[in-house]
Amino acid sequence: MTRASVEPVESTLAELLANRGALSRLPLAEPDPLPGTEALDMQNLEAHDPVSGLRVRVRRYGPRNQTSALPAVLYIHGGGWAIGSIDMVHFLVAPLAVRLNSVVISVGYRLAPEHPFPAAFDDCFAALRWMVAESAELGIDPTRIALTGVSAGGTLATGVALAARDQGGPAIRLLHMVSPSLDDRAETSSMLKQWGPEYLGSRLARECWDAYLRDVADNVPAIAAPARAADLTGLPPTFIAVAELDAVRDEALQFAFRLIQAGVPVELHHFPGVTHGLAGDIGPGLRQRITETVPAALREALFQT
Repeated sequence: MTRASVEPVESTLAELLANRGALSRLPLAEPDPLPGTEALDMQNLEAHDPVSGLRVRVRRYGPRNQTSALPAVLYIHGGGWAIGSIDMVHFLVAPLAVRLNSVVISVGYRLAPEHPFPAAFDDCFAALRWMVAESAELGIDPTRIALTGVSAGGTLATGVALAARDQGGPAIRLLHMVSPSLDDRAETSSMLKQWGPEYLGSRLARECWDAYLRDVADNVPAIAAPARAADLTGLPPTFIAVAELDAVRDEALQFAFRLIQAGVPVELHHFPGVTHGLAGDIGPGLRQRITETVPAALREALFQT
C-alpha cells in the first residue's frame, strides 16, 4: 500500500498570527552588504500627530553627521496588515537610507485583527503629519517627502496619499509601492488563479482583507481599499513595481492604468518570473535591475529641482 502524496497548501492567516512574534522579527530580505550603513544614526521615537493627537512608534534613519535638512521617505512595512514590524524591515530600511542619503521614517503601525481599519491608516497618516510638523527637529525638508510601501504597506501609502490630496496636504513628491494590495473585492484574473503554496494566493489575501476591513465591510472607503476610489486625479506622481507570479498583480496593473488615464505621471514596472514583493529564485541580472530600479525612482523624485 502506497501513501498518497500530500500537496502543500497555502498558509492561512491563523497560521501567520500564531507565529506573529517570530515573523515580525525576521527581515523581508537580506540585501547585499552596503558600505556606509555604519554611518547611519538610528533613533526609536514616538511620533505625535498635532492634528489627531495620536502617538505612534517610529524609527528614524539618517546620516550621523547630518548638517542640513534632507529629503525624507515614510516607509510603511507590509504583512497583510496583521504581521510585520519596524524590526522586520530594518535590513531593508537602513540600506535604503544610505542609498538615498535621506531621512527615512519607518512606521510601527497597529495591526489587525486586534486593530482593524482605520487604526493602521490613522497611524501612518499621523506619522506623515508629524514629519512635517517636526521637520526642523527631524532634519527633514518638508517639501521633499515620499511615501513607500510593500504589499499592505502600498495599500496604506496609497490611502495616505488619497487623504493628503483630499485634506490639502501634506504635499507628497512620490507615491512609491511594490506589489501593492489595492482591491478588497478580489475579482481580477490573477486573484482568481490557483497559485502554488510558494506564492501569495487569493485565500490568504482575502483573509487578510477580511481581518483588516472587519468594521467597514459593508461600506469600504477608498482610503482603506484604494481601487475603490472613483477619482484618482490629483494624486502625486507614482511608481509601481509589479511581480508576475503574484495574486495582486492585476489589481496593481489596473490601478496604474487608471492613474495614467487620470493624468497622474506613472512609472510602471512588471518584473517577469518574480513573486510577491519582487522575491523568488531569479538570476543575478534581473536581481540587479530590481535592486537598481526600485530605489532609483525615489532618489530621482526627492532630489529633482
